[in-house]
Order: sequence, then C-alpha cells, then structure tokens
Amino acid sequence: MEAKKKLITIYKNLDDPYVDVMLTGMGETPRERFDRFFETRKKFELFIGFDHSTRDRTIKIRNVEWI
Repeated sequence: MEAKKKLITIYKNLDDPYVDVMLTGMGETPRERFDRFFETRKKFELFIGFDHSTRDRTIKIRNVEWI
C-alpha cells in the first residue's frame, strides 16, 4: 500500500477551505465521514499532547433522578 502524497492547497479567500470540506463530505458515505472524523480528532489530540493511554473508554448508564 502506497502512502498518500500530501498536497498543499492555496485558497484565494477564507471561505474556500470550508466549501472544500463541505463538498468532500457530501461525496462521502456517513461511515466514511465517521471514520475520518475520529482519525482527524486522534491526530489533533496527539499533536496537542493528549495522552490516550489514560483515557476512560467506558459507557456509564445511570437512572436519572429528576424524572
């Protein structure tokens, strides 16, 4: 499997990146968008130094008291 080459995109105005992301998202399936979101989030958290080994990955379901 070959690594994807990174491209540098130069935009003419500040709206173009948002339009580009919107058009990319419209061409993907919900599953592809879901996977890309978590991949991008993980890259960002590693970039800012977030440690994933201490992350609590459990789902807690509790009865709400106010109902």
